[in-house]
Amino acid sequence: MRRNGTRSLPVLGETMFERDPVRLMIIDTSPANSGGAHLLHTYCSHFDPQRIRALMVLHEDNVWAARYRENETADVLVEDGMFQSNTVAAIHETSAGAWLREVVGRTALLTPAFYRLVQEIRRHRIDVVMGLCDTPAMGAALLGTVTGRPAIMHLVSTYVNEVEPAGLTALGLLPAVRRVVQLSRYSARQFPLLHRKTVVIHTGVDVDAVQRPRTPSLRGPRGFSPDVPLVGIAGRFVAVKGMDVFVRAAAVIAAKAPSARFFLLGDDRGRYGDEVHRLVRELGLSDRVTFTGFVGDVYAALADLDVVVVPSRRECAPV
Repeated sequence: MRRNGTRSLPVLGETMFERDPVRLMIIDTSPANSGGAHLLHTYCSHFDPQRIRALMVLHEDNVWAARYRENETADVLVEDGMFQSNTVAAIHETSAGAWLREVVGRTALLTPAFYRLVQEIRRHRIDVVMGLCDTPAMGAALLGTVTGRPAIMHLVSTYVNEVEPAGLTALGLLPAVRRVVQLSRYSARQFPLLHRKTVVIHTGVDVDAVQRPRTPSLRGPRGFSPDVPLVGIAGRFVAVKGMDVFVRAAAVIAAKAPSARFFLLGDDRGRYGDEVHRLVRELGLSDRVTFTGFVGDVYAALADLDVVVVPSRRECAPV
């Protein structure tokens, strides 16, 4: 929106900026192909470059970093220091004491990266700072406070303790934080003190991308006939996504439907991936279960599945 030579960013309401395009720093601590990383790529692909230019703060392993560089939808700043504080374990920690120990320890590791980002905000003349998910959202609130820039906390998690929402609420009340974005009304209800700053933006689906004609990538290339039932899950290999739940369910189904085959779509490297592989072997499913690894066109894979499973233990926005 333009008014008297200034530009406003819609999610910030009437906040005005004196130049085009508005420079938006977006911090994302997703080193893998997470839903949050995909969400941000969808955001950036729809930005009008004449209105908004994003500076993405990413881990080099983030699979979207190369894509941003290739299609020039955003600038990329690699900041590995932010990713020493991956909060996946912390956000699903039910013990308040364990959560606090995790956060205190990780905060110490964040300090050098925080200082570097302050310098980058000034060097790139950033207008707005946004953090996706918990650690980046906390960082955005503090960076905005230190640099005098408006901040957006974009929260995408569900919580199993009361400590983390309380900590995020305290930061969300800082004057620099202009908006707190939630993916659902359910998530927003966990932060009642922030209701005046909260805006619910449901996770978007790129309908054109979903409906685009594509060649299914699982059945034909792997030699499965049309009458073989294919069942699958797509997601990050972290415990909260329930890949182990899927495998145990597959064992039950396999006993009743001997022709069924099962697919786990996603980067299965890491400790949890190793655990799921071991479970498949223990249940005698090695010839029935396929680990695809990272899938570039997940829609083409999903198009071949007869059943898509979402076995997440907790999920704020399964897409």
